Amino acid sequence: MESEIVKLENKLLKLFQQEEAFVVSINGEWGVGKTHFWDNFVEMHLKDETVAYISLFGKESIKDILNSIMIQISKHFERAEEASEVFGSTKIAGIDLAAVFSIGKPRDFENVIVCIDDFERSSDKLDDKDILGVIAELKERKNCKVVMIYNNEIKSDILSTYKDKVLDYELHYKPTAMESYTHISPKLKVFQEYPLQYFEDIGITNIRVMKRAINALNDFEFIKAELDSHPYIEQEIVYSILKFSVINAQFQNFNFEELVEYVSEKRIAQDGHFDIDNEKEKMLYFFKMGDSNWLIQDELTENIDSYIKSSIPNENALLEIINKRKQQTNRSNVMNLVNEIHSRFNYDLNYKNDKYANDMFSILSKNKESIVEILNIENFIFHISELSTIDSINEKKYHSFGLESLKEYLTDYLKSNTLDDLDHFGTVSKIIDFDSDLDDFMKEIINSQDKKKTASKEKVLELMKSPIKNRSWGNEPELLKSVDVDTYKEYIIEDAEFLKDVMMFIRWTNGFSGSSGFEEAVQKQIDALRDLALNGDETSQFKVKRMLKHLNVPINKEVSQG
Repeated sequence: MESEIVKLENKLLKLFQQEEAFVVSINGEWGVGKTHFWDNFVEMHLKDETVAYISLFGKESIKDILNSIMIQISKHFERAEEASEVFGSTKIAGIDLAAVFSIGKPRDFENVIVCIDDFERSSDKLDDKDILGVIAELKERKNCKVVMIYNNEIKSDILSTYKDKVLDYELHYKPTAMESYTHISPKLKVFQEYPLQYFEDIGITNIRVMKRAINALNDFEFIKAELDSHPYIEQEIVYSILKFSVINAQFQNFNFEELVEYVSEKRIAQDGHFDIDNEKEKMLYFFKMGDSNWLIQDELTENIDSYIKSSIPNENALLEIINKRKQQTNRSNVMNLVNEIHSRFNYDLNYKNDKYANDMFSILSKNKESIVEILNIENFIFHISELSTIDSINEKKYHSFGLESLKEYLTDYLKSNTLDDLDHFGTVSKIIDFDSDLDDFMKEIINSQDKKKTASKEKVLELMKSPIKNRSWGNEPELLKSVDVDTYKEYIIEDAEFLKDVMMFIRWTNGFSGSSGFEEAVQKQIDALRDLALNGDETSQFKVKRMLKHLNVPINKEVSQG
């Protein structure tokens, strides 16, 4: 079946085979490649003909148009003195054509083809009626074949009124997405399998929009190697780039954050009153949300949105996002495989125990670095214990693997978390039940981390400031309590800002009507101040005594030890 473009091309071929002059228009939507189509048609079928192409963009007078025509066809004129035979003293809108067409004779204009393009971009200084007058003159008196190219959206009362008197044929250029894409697809360096499908799905035939999308994909060429063997991640990222670039190319006011908020408000309203924004609804169409009423805003969409605003990709951030996606995908694959092996063990009566043990331990050991995190502690211990039961000959091997894996996981986890964070549904007791040595192991990690958290003046200061700033706290009371009096005194002596913050911290804790948990830490800070008030130099004693007085703390009291 012939496409519309092939039919259009065949129609033009027939027209240019006829002897008489005519005027034909080629109209279509903005950016679909009408001019490109005409250029290709001339190259393929009108190479031996005299063809002039005039874009009205930038032309400010009829004289400019006629000059352009004459420059392009001047090789057909034999003697300059014969120019008057061609046009005599004919005038259009006050312009003397004899002054413009300086050379030529009647037969030189026969079969000349003139294409006039970009009507919608013509200058306000040009009257549409005058342009149509030139076209009529070229056809009726000069026997030229004239092609007019303009957009469907052109707003011209003159053109609407007079085009029936000027036009002989009106053709519509309506390419498919594939026909438009064919013109520019060679410029795409990567991800060639994605754009056409997306353009066809959303009905994009605009070559300029397609070019913007292709330019965007080329800007992300640096991630191609990172996405090899990860088709789902590649699809997610590539389609996101396509969607953002296509929308941005068509909507001047595209703002992703506002669009996400719009979708959220629309979802909340549901059957209630909601003011539909037609432009935003058009944008959402290109996101291909389907029946979903969610528009996801995450680190990936934020990264691509940032690129859309600046045309510069944040390479490091995107590579980090891709790495996270890979890890998530791998974890999901491992989890599914473990579940699949275990399900087969439970229900496949032909699946031997030794085969199951070998298969299960193989997948666990291959992913040793992250297997505890993937399965979670309880499930990991369950599978190790089950392997030990089913394959008791290798019980020590399984237990040793489990112990080593748990130690690696706990060492990393407890760097930034507490035992309370870990102890969901009795997790800590299950760890200890697996191997009692892990109890001391965890305590040693916690103690080591606690020492690091109080190892400097700056870290102690942060432990005091954080509860005040966040209005909540975790193990800060225990950590501040672990700092001894002499250390507090040392920091107070060497840093005035530290002393200032100690005073603020004490006043803040005094504001609690009940226990805050910081009482022992505050007592050590007060004891450090008392020691300075009694045993410091003269200046220190004077200043610290005043501070204690403001705190309503007696000076003469036994200093606590620790």
